[in-house]
Amino acid sequence: MAYVLEDADVKVLLVGNRFTDVAIEALSDTRSQNVHPSPLGVGGKNETLTDYEEFLSSSSTDDLPDEQQLLGGPMFYTSGTTGRPKGVRGSLSGGGTIPTEVMQLIGGSMASYVPANGKSLLVGPVYHSAQWAFTFMPMINGSSVVMRHKFDGAETVELIDSEKITNSI
Repeated sequence: MAYVLEDADVKVLLVGNRFTDVAIEALSDTRSQNVHPSPLGVGGKNETLTDYEEFLSSSSTDDLPDEQQLLGGPMFYTSGTTGRPKGVRGSLSGGGTIPTEVMQLIGGSMASYVPANGKSLLVGPVYHSAQWAFTFMPMINGSSVVMRHKFDGAETVELIDSEKITNSI
């Protein structure tokens, strides 16, 4: 994980309670020196990580820039041929990152099936590019996503009702 954090030039890592041990190990690696102390998922405490809700409550919107900015854009990792994963940035222009306006346009175009106030339930693997795209793009347009660690049919039906899911991916 430290290799990917360095290769992707990660600045902040958000991690759920389930993966704190992996995150702490990766953050202690010298390759992760540019990653800021990260928020921890709801309900946990750790000396290395900051609780997510605590992090949000201590933040202010006063210092935010006037215009929205998508930092870096999407990056997928391939298994590569050298045994080391390779980060691949998608681009419409053949280099660099995709402009925020283009990402918002694509995200907005998905509003026909996921309204801005809608909620998607991810039932497929997020590492697959289709599930990722059809989850991430609507988020740019303001919709929410519910993710689980593994598929469970009964839980899926329960979540559709309790979370008022408008779309599943």
